[in-house]
Amino acid sequence: MKQYYIPLLSEKLSENADTIMASYEVDGIELFYPWPLHKPRSLFTLAFIAAGIDGIAVSFCAEAPKNKLLSKKTSHKMRVFEDDCLEFFIRPEESDIYYGFEFNSKGFLLDYRCGIGEKGKQLILDSIDEKNKKIVQDTDAIVSGCSEAKNGDEILFFDYSWKSKALISNTIEDEFWYAEIFIPWSDFGLRDFDYTSLDKKIWSFTCNRIDNPGNGIQGYQTLISSSEKESFHQPELFAKALFEN
Repeated sequence: MKQYYIPLLSEKLSENADTIMASYEVDGIELFYPWPLHKPRSLFTLAFIAAGIDGIAVSFCAEAPKNKLLSKKTSHKMRVFEDDCLEFFIRPEESDIYYGFEFNSKGFLLDYRCGIGEKGKQLILDSIDEKNKKIVQDTDAIVSGCSEAKNGDEILFFDYSWKSKALISNTIEDEFWYAEIFIPWSDFGLRDFDYTSLDKKIWSFTCNRIDNPGNGIQGYQTLISSSEKESFHQPELFAKALFEN
């Protein structure tokens, strides 16, 4: 399990996060291919992460050969993981819930909360309306309601009724996909939050990329390691993030 450092910047990151992180020389984190069957080609993907006064920002630099990206999904809450897709999953310290953000090059977002184990599942069920507790079908064009999966012997309970206030921007040029996602502290239930209180705290996270070259084999890049299971949804294997002033 790897550990990275996330700088705490005395800046608002809801706008121009990439420029701000560059001015602070925030280190990039390179994604890799842990599963040989999901490496149809070798691409470069780098992620930059920082926390600021108003939230967390992640900036991606992803190689896009011939500036071609598959982005067929045209609405929020669609199955963007079937397109070329970038993802950020993050789990606050000591939380039984992690938050997922998946988006394509058109900026359409699939956002959700995932309860880990029976405790995480119950936390979600206790916080949502009865109408949102239905189990969705994988064929839904718009993903809604809840879905339950297994991570080994542990339950993962997905709440797709949850809505983020994340902001996304995309640019494709010079055979690279440049993308930013900004996530406000309120997404994690933190309001009137003093970001400096995160100093020396450890959250866990992963950044992922799905590369869809259109040949039926998706490429998977991630920070998850030491796993034979071809899945990004393994919270026990998320990287550790130490926040530092």
